Amino acid sequence: MARDNPDAHRLRSKAGLASMANLEGRVAGLLNSVDAQWSEAAEQALMLEVLVILTDDEAHFDRSQAGTRRRALDRATDLMVANLEDPISIEEICKESGASWRTLDRAFKEQFGQSPKSYYMRLRLNRVREDLLSGSFSGRITDAANRLGFWHMGQFARDYRLFFRELPSETRGVQK
Repeated sequence: MARDNPDAHRLRSKAGLASMANLEGRVAGLLNSVDAQWSEAAEQALMLEVLVILTDDEAHFDRSQAGTRRRALDRATDLMVANLEDPISIEEICKESGASWRTLDRAFKEQFGQSPKSYYMRLRLNRVREDLLSGSFSGRITDAANRLGFWHMGQFARDYRLFFRELPSETRGVQK
């Protein structure tokens, strides 16, 4: 069976095989039991489980311990805060924090519900917002954005609006 399936290599880890065995047991129980309650809800639950097994290889193959992820998360967030004005890549953050991309991604999703890249961008957007709301900042919006590594002003404005539900110019207008 595994040889015929091009995605079978994903299931060769203990966690992947255990998930698949659990699913097979549940399906066999439903098919072989006289009293089985096959319903649309049961079918949807099984389909979702299949999709998780076949598409979420990060969850099944990241074997990092919770303590390891916590330490990596702490180091990564410290690096992000220290490098707000001179942003570094997530690859560099992984290297400096001593964690793989998968471990760091899992840690951020567990703690914050978002990827490291998204978290880092939001930190930088928050700093721009603080600058725009600050009475002591007298520069242009472009200057505030560029200082924190945002170079494409159209994309910056879209991201800013998505996160704060207003344009940077509207934030700036609140101040004046």
